[in-house]
Amino acid sequence: MLKKRAGLRAERGTSVSWDLSREFGELSLTATVFGSRVDDPVAVDRERYVLFTRDRATTNVGGELLATMRRGPWVGTGTYTFVRAREGSAAAREDV
Repeated sequence: MLKKRAGLRAERGTSVSWDLSREFGELSLTATVFGSRVDDPVAVDRERYVLFTRDRATTNVGGELLATMRRGPWVGTGTYTFVRAREGSAAAREDV
């Protein structure tokens, strides 16, 4: 059984995603933009194995491009995704 450490707060998350798709004959293209934010994220101090709540939100923003080509019995798919994930404390924010 896990004990709740004093001072831990429940994480609260929000997210948004927007997709746009279009077909050009045999080619299908989809573009996606997304973002999420987790307030009061729980983290682990790995030196002491202690859970704690970070004082700043964790964020993720990014986009994805997806292309699908259908020709006869063959289907080819290509994709590219970019994500910028950030976390940290009031003293320092860093990409993760």
